[in-house]
Amino acid sequence: MALSGVALLGSATVANRTNELQNSASQCYELNGQAAIDACDKALEINPNNAAIWTNRGEKLRRSQRYSEALDSHNRAISLDPEYSLALANRCGVFVHLQEYQEAIASCDLALSVDKAWGESNPALAWYNRGLALGHLGRYEQEIESYDRAISLKPDYVQAWNNRGVAFSFLGRYEAAIASYERALQLQPNHPNAGRNLELARQQLNNSAPAKTPQSESDRGSDRREKSTI
Repeated sequence: MALSGVALLGSATVANRTNELQNSASQCYELNGQAAIDACDKALEINPNNAAIWTNRGEKLRRSQRYSEALDSHNRAISLDPEYSLALANRCGVFVHLQEYQEAIASCDLALSVDKAWGESNPALAWYNRGLALGHLGRYEQEIESYDRAISLKPDYVQAWNNRGVAFSFLGRYEAAIASYERALQLQPNHPNAGRNLELARQQLNNSAPAKTPQSESDRGSDRREKSTI
């Protein structure tokens, strides 16, 4: 009887820990800010070898602008699963924030070449983040090619359409830039960056504004690229 009682107690404890892990992991994914990070940490206390929770934690840290900590979390996920596409793509985005653009491109390229595990995302994320890194390096033609790949996978990717327009503006190809901004505004009529960028591109096309690049709200300093990811 005593042994049976111990066995039943053990089973209940395991079930409780499993439920606690599932609840914390769900909150890690669904919540925002410090509450999400705390939930991720609680889940990782129960199972420190869950790569998905580590990369979700990294994304919550990124959104809180805690980029070095975010990088550590994504690296932990990748150490557990070196071919985890989503973690590699997420790390690519963090490298962009840290202005480590070559590292970002390498991480995105690896994400696109390995296991294809994307969770609820898809490879458009890696192509988008890759485009951001290329733009910061002044490789605008390749940047546009990356956004084109992202858009082919996710046609309603508003940020990619806007940033594609910015890249065309850097090249002085204002008609193409205008078409991209207009598409972004079709998808999101109140999109503030695309609206301002469209106005400037039209002025530049008509030679009614000095030749300059769109003003920035990002750390690039001279464009209205967006760093949010899907």
